[in-house]
Amino acid sequence: MLTGIRVIDLTNLLPGPFCTLLLAEMGAEVIKIESLTGDPLRYVKPQINGLSELFLRLNQGKRLMALNLKSEEGQKILHNLLSTADVLVEGFRPSTAKRLGLDPERLQKMHPRLIHISINGFGRESPYEERPAHDLNYLGYTGLLNNITTPLLPIQLADIGGGSLLAVIGILAALHERERSPQRSGRFLDLSILDGITSWLATINGLTQLLSNDSTDDSIRLDGSEPWYRIYRTRDNKRITLACVEDKFWEIFCKRIEREDLIPRKNDASLHRELEEIFLQKEREEWIRELAETTCVGPVYSFGELASDLHFTTKHRFVNNEGFVTLEPLGIISKQSLSPKKSTLPLGKDTLSILQELDYSIEEIKELQKQDVLKSAS
Repeated sequence: MLTGIRVIDLTNLLPGPFCTLLLAEMGAEVIKIESLTGDPLRYVKPQINGLSELFLRLNQGKRLMALNLKSEEGQKILHNLLSTADVLVEGFRPSTAKRLGLDPERLQKMHPRLIHISINGFGRESPYEERPAHDLNYLGYTGLLNNITTPLLPIQLADIGGGSLLAVIGILAALHERERSPQRSGRFLDLSILDGITSWLATINGLTQLLSNDSTDDSIRLDGSEPWYRIYRTRDNKRITLACVEDKFWEIFCKRIEREDLIPRKNDASLHRELEEIFLQKEREEWIRELAETTCVGPVYSFGELASDLHFTTKHRFVNNEGFVTLEPLGIISKQSLSPKKSTLPLGKDTLSILQELDYSIEEIKELQKQDVLKSAS
């Protein structure tokens, strides 16, 4: 779907690389530019062949270039590359972007067709624009962690939901806008991860009361406080999810467990204990066989169980290649996976070929490498 679109990726760690991975899976050519020491994610454990497994998964199918953007020559090479690109994805704080010659005003003048998106913590109009932060910090600002201590979910909700996915949506919209515009002009997109994840609060029932700290709030919440939306333990010490939001599914559930007397007690808080005792009467898989086809019940898997579930084995979502597990793209994005899946992505893997496409000679490339402007794996 995005064949012919060139994306320059200056991001590290998770939000930007996951965004550009999705673009690559849709057919875009993604050139990831790292510093001469590489994306810090390269060195995170666990590792395969001395390289982070997470880095491998996030950067499959991308061309890799190592460039010193602090040098004048490095910035010159970058701008030569941007003149051939459709999209720039970066994650710098505003002062860093300006220092590297990547402030939006300059880029729009130099590359008017370029769609430039900055994935950052707080956004350029925030008084916190220069604050460093990570996923947990953003979630803390939103109020979503108010009743949570530990453990936390092992997935970066703000980075992905408020950053990566909204970035992809913004890029696709900007590409569409550019194609409709007679001037074919680009656009700057300032994406605040905090603002992105805070937008999810619109889906919370009773948000007005929550924002006013109204302790008398009796709205229905999907936070585990309702007996019909909760996790329960089964006889084999495994767990199961019950999510009978609609009355029709609650009625089916009560009939299937032969407890029709519970139907009118759906919102009775004292029902928690009774349901706990009911679910302890059978093993998890027994409950799944009896309930999952007709009402909203499902297993709580360990990661080890996940990959062997029928849904995933049927759709081939997990592929194990010599000990390196990769994820196939979601069908809604692409029916074809990035190929081949490699268990090594050396720093500067494609530096040489990219510079040759920009008409740099081998002699010029060797001289730039001597000056620590770039690094090439070949």
